[in-house]
Amino acid sequence: MRLVVDTGIHDKGWTRDQVIAYMRENDVNDVLAQTETDRYIAWPGQALAYKMGQLKIRELRERAKTQLGAHFDIKAFHDEILDGGALPLDLLETRVDGWIKARLPQKRLPCGKGFLLVNLDEKTPWARYSELSIWVLRYRRPGTGHDPGNRHLRSLKRPTG
Repeated sequence: MRLVVDTGIHDKGWTRDQVIAYMRENDVNDVLAQTETDRYIAWPGQALAYKMGQLKIRELRERAKTQLGAHFDIKAFHDEILDGGALPLDLLETRVDGWIKARLPQKRLPCGKGFLLVNLDEKTPWARYSELSIWVLRYRRPGTGHDPGNRHLRSLKRPTG
């Protein structure tokens, strides 16, 4: 009903009395009808903007639930939505997509209690690397405050010819 009233006022040229009558016909009490009518007159597009935001947040929540599965946390999602403050919907979507990506489980190669990371020197092409560094990164359990640290195992120097 709010979308109808907002559009009626600003697109169809409804008068205040027409809006109040429409709201009464749709079971809105007199005081609320007058208050909402005045708000929609003073704030064009408010009801539409509210509804568009609601639909976008629901879409983003479903996307996050689908992509994160068991890792989805509704409280963390709400924090992410609210922490950005008032944002255009496209920026909110970009922000939430980044949040989803950061929360996706990372694929790791098991190596004891940590995982193996192979880092090639970025200055040289894949086939002609100058140094291969092997690190063991220890898994840090969230919420424990325990960080066992990382350990450099060794570097292998190769000719670049």
